[in-house]
Amino acid sequence: MGRGVRGFSGAALRRTRLAQSLTLDDLAVALEVSESTIRRWELGLALPMAHNLRAIAAALGVLVVDLLPSRLSPNPTLKDLRALAALTLDEVANSSQISRSSLLRLERGSMHLNETSRLVLANAYSVTEDQVMAAYTESVKARARRSLERRAQARSR
Repeated sequence: MGRGVRGFSGAALRRTRLAQSLTLDDLAVALEVSESTIRRWELGLALPMAHNLRAIAAALGVLVVDLLPSRLSPNPTLKDLRALAALTLDEVANSSQISRSSLLRLERGSMHLNETSRLVLANAYSVTEDQVMAAYTESVKARARRSLERRAQARSR
């Protein structure tokens, strides 16, 4: 499967489309894509890119998160917040004062999150600064878990 927004649910897309009595053609015309593209998304054979996901949500009158049920987590990371906002690293970098490489380091929990970055990311992801801080904390915890797992694997060899 090609690149696209991980966590996207084709089943959620299909349910929402059918609940609104839209045909594949109706949605394809609204999104300016082919019916086969919509069908592939619904069947899970392809993932929509972030810009397509935002367009799908807008066309169906739902939130992006409604199409990403597997991304719902009680403790999202910064990467999860970006995915839930259906934004790419490049989109966030281009619209903020944070470089792509710094965003990657923040998402990996390997760079300090300062107050300015916290505010910029809160605005970009349409969440509160507290939610950004909590997601950053989860990113740091995930990094620590990965590090411990690597050490344990190295010891077991």
